[in-house]
Amino acid sequence: MARLPQVGGDAGNWGQVLNDYLTTTLNGDGTIKDGIVATAKLDTATQTNLTKATTALQAGSNLSDVANKPAAISNLGAATAVATTTVKTGTYTTTANQLVPVDATSGAFTVTLPTAPVDKTRVTIKKIDTSSNAVTVATAGSDVFNKAGGSTSVSLALLNQSVTVQYATTGALWYVVSDDIPLTQLDARFGSVLNTHLIAWTYTEAYRLASATRDANEALTTASVVWPDGSTGTFTTDTASSAFPGAIDAYHVTYVNGSITRTVTQPAVTRDAQGGITSQPAITVA
Repeated sequence: MARLPQVGGDAGNWGQVLNDYLTTTLNGDGTIKDGIVATAKLDTATQTNLTKATTALQAGSNLSDVANKPAAISNLGAATAVATTTVKTGTYTTTANQLVPVDATSGAFTVTLPTAPVDKTRVTIKKIDTSSNAVTVATAGSDVFNKAGGSTSVSLALLNQSVTVQYATTGALWYVVSDDIPLTQLDARFGSVLNTHLIAWTYTEAYRLASATRDANEALTTASVVWPDGSTGTFTTDTASSAFPGAIDAYHVTYVNGSITRTVTQPAVTRDAQGGITSQPAITVA
């Protein structure tokens, strides 16, 4: 059994006896081995704090005895758990830590957040229908979004759009921590803006022609083009004027930017006896 060296004894063995004794509690680098210091050896205050922490973390009801569960979970470095509700199709007031799917097919309505909940409460609302009816997410009481004097509502108008908010008791603020617009919706919105630009650029012939070919009347037949945003494409004459050689009555121009492609078309125009355009159908983009 390990022991301390005896004074007046252990001649020539002091070092070995002392090492045997020390290695029962210490690692080779001098640190204390795991399990050496029992809880009973700690001071009373430390024992009390450890007991409280153990009771809270090991509770069979999953932190149900912690007064502020969202804050406790956040402090542990874990994401706040949310409970998914049934799909809501009309006015609804959420409770803390809910994921609320909403369907506004039958009409627009409002989802109201809980009033002054505990710190770090989270709520997520997600629109799951394809209608254009908006779901308004509103605060209650004196709560506002993001900053003092901030707005009291946000709107979800697109399929699969959602918002996740987290409450801060300091300032009575609901912070928007996640607000997503689906990529398909962004693509549609970008496409609409792009089409508007393409039509304007085509009316004003803002693209630059390169490597052009022409017919015997010097009418342009095909050409490479560079659009104002740097994208490329091809100009093609669809109808050269027979009454006015050199003039073009109808054409189309392609637009290529990575995976994004468009075709801008000018349908055939009508001319008067002098060759002036009397009727010009609208330019289209497909």
